[in-house]
Order: sequence, then C-alpha cells, then structure tokens
Amino acid sequence: MSNEFALRQYTLPLPQPFEASESLQDFGTPKPGFHHDESWPVLYILTNSKNKTAYIGQTTNYRRRMKQHAANVDKDFDRTLLIDNPTFNQSATFEFENRLIELFCADEKYQVTNANNGYAQFDYFERPQYRQKFRDLWTKLREENYAIHPIEELENTDLFKFSPFKTLTPDQYETIEAIYRRLEQEHEDIKHGGPKKERVTVVNGAPGTGKTILAISLMFKIKNEPNLSGLRVGFVTPMESLSKTLKKLTHFLPGLKPGDILSPNDVTKNDRYDVLLVDEAHRLGNYLSAGAGIGAFYNTCERLSLPRTSSQVDWIFKCCDKAYLFFDPKQQVRASGLNRDGLEQRLNQLEEAGIETEEFNLSTQMRVRGGDEYLDFVYDLLDNKAYMHAGMKFKALFS
Repeated sequence: MSNEFALRQYTLPLPQPFEASESLQDFGTPKPGFHHDESWPVLYILTNSKNKTAYIGQTTNYRRRMKQHAANVDKDFDRTLLIDNPTFNQSATFEFENRLIELFCADEKYQVTNANNGYAQFDYFERPQYRQKFRDLWTKLREENYAIHPIEELENTDLFKFSPFKTLTPDQYETIEAIYRRLEQEHEDIKHGGPKKERVTVVNGAPGTGKTILAISLMFKIKNEPNLSGLRVGFVTPMESLSKTLKKLTHFLPGLKPGDILSPNDVTKNDRYDVLLVDEAHRLGNYLSAGAGIGAFYNTCERLSLPRTSSQVDWIFKCCDKAYLFFDPKQQVRASGLNRDGLEQRLNQLEEAGIETEEFNLSTQMRVRGGDEYLDFVYDLLDNKAYMHAGMKFKALFS
C-alpha cells in the first residue's frame, strides 16, 4: 500500500482551464496516478491566508466541489490544498476528513469552520494500514506548514479530548440521532402552529461510555443546525473545572460561545431555555450540599416557586422545556447527590403531571480495557458484597 501523497495548492476560484493550469505549489513531485480531480476520492483543505480559517472536506469530484465552495458567499477562502493518493477509497477519505478536523481544531494554527459532526464509527478493508498512512499524511502537513504539533501532543489537549468531532460508537450514534430527529420534528411542528412539548430525557451510562462527548456533540449539532437556530440552548455542568475548560473551548468551535456553558445556578438567572443538556447529572445537589451557600440556595428555590427541599435537578426541570440528563446510575459523589431512586421518583412525578420522559442507555466501554467485567468487579467491591465471587472474576480477568 502506497504511503505517498501528492499535495497540490491552488488559488480559489480554480484557474480556467483547470486541465492546463499549474498549481501554486506542488509539495513533492507527483508521480503517475496522482492526478485525480474527477471521479476519484480525494481530500481538500480550504484556507484563508488573512484570517487563518480553514475548512476540511472530502469529495469524489474535486473540480465540481471547488466550484460549489467558490459560489458559497459564506465561505471566504483564497486557497485550496488537494490531497491525493492512488490507494484512496471513500471509506478512507471519510475517516481522514473527520480525523483532520479533530486535529486541526486542537492544533490551533487555523480556526476550523466545519459545522457538521456526529458521524458513526465504521470499519473497512485494511483500516489499520490506512490509520498508519494517516500519520504519514499528518507528518507531511506539518512539514509543509499546514499544522504545527505532532499527533501524540494534540491527543493530550482538552481541545482534542472534548472535541465534538469525535466519531461515535453505535449506541452513541443511535442515541444522538433519535434525540436530534425528534427535536427537529417537534421544532418544525411548532413553526406550523403546534404546541410546545415538555420532556425529560435520561441518557444512562457507566464511566467511559462517552456521556460527556455525546452531550458536547449534541450541543454542537443543535447550535450549528440552521433549522434549529431559534432554539435557546444551554450546556449545564455541576463541575467548575469542566465548566472552565468548556468555556475556553467555545472560542475555537463555530456556533458556540462561553455563555452557553452554565452552572446549575446560572440556569435560574436567565430566561427560560428550550433545551438544557446536563452533564454529570448525578452530581446535582440539594440543600444538604449547599453549605455556606444555603441562604442563596433557599432564595433560588423561592424565586422559582419551589419548596426549600427541592434540588438542583428540580431547578433544571423548572427552567426549560426539554431537559437531557447524562447520568451514571451507579455513581453518587456525595449523599446529597442525585441517585437512581431519587431520579426515578422525580420522573414518576413528571409523568403524573403529564410531562413525557424517555431513557437511552450507553454500553460501549471506551476507557476501561477490562470492559464491563472489570467494572462489575469494582461495583461489587464498593457495594461490600460478593467478595469471593468478585475476587475470582478479577483473578480470571488478569490471569
């Protein structure tokens, strides 16, 4: 499998006639089989040399796609880099495109303007070889001053770890598509005179199943969808450290702004939201966790016409039409946090009040190599039960 790439840079719009034109710069000497501008999958990078913005794409007809971009008044680019390889197929270029977007965002040399995300993971012929080939491409892009940092360095940055351009596991993809399709349909119904519908959606998942990434991906998808542009959307996190990180990331992601990232208390100070996405929902507290802020907690409850015994999850339900809780049913940080029984009780109360509820479950483990068996052992250990059984499972797992 050839690891050689032909990189050719042109001005936009493409010179005419394109067949007889020369590129501004050939990065290396193209060999036979490296001149695919029609009927062949290729990658391209559009850049604006003045404001340092970039757009990354893949196409099977480079010339036609460049005409489309040049005709789009919203895309102000002056150069295009064609990335060609004689062994490219559409599966490979599709994965390369998504990977390049992730890394370009984290690299920060260019402000990436891509607004589509939420792609599902998939396998294809010789994928491991293509993944190595991608590393060769990234090295070449760095050599030609299109990127700055090595992949290993970028993969340790917050911009990469919390990227909304992550490819999704099958259960993540099915969840985000189901949520998004329903939200889009209901928003369309409202435009045609239909009633607003309140709903609470719970996305359950153990540690490492990608709840936070899914929440970020859904937020990015909603904020960048023109059909949903009228929605008031917020991303809620009870964790101050994550809030600070995500606010910084919004400066590098199209469609997002720091004010979109909220604490549970922030939610109560603003106008009503159409959609609230709540990460780490099991960390939402009540008056027992308020400490020195108990007075402010009570004042918030009174302002929302809620009893003092209410919790932050009640604030969420009170302040939006649609709440999406990303929840670990087996994790409770403190006694005052939201556990499964407490959530079930509130969901039942909502249903009795005529508010619809629904649940999704994430199961694909991405963080722990031991998978569900190792997590079951940890849960058994923490629950003070099944010592003998858990010990045997642990021994078998690592023998």
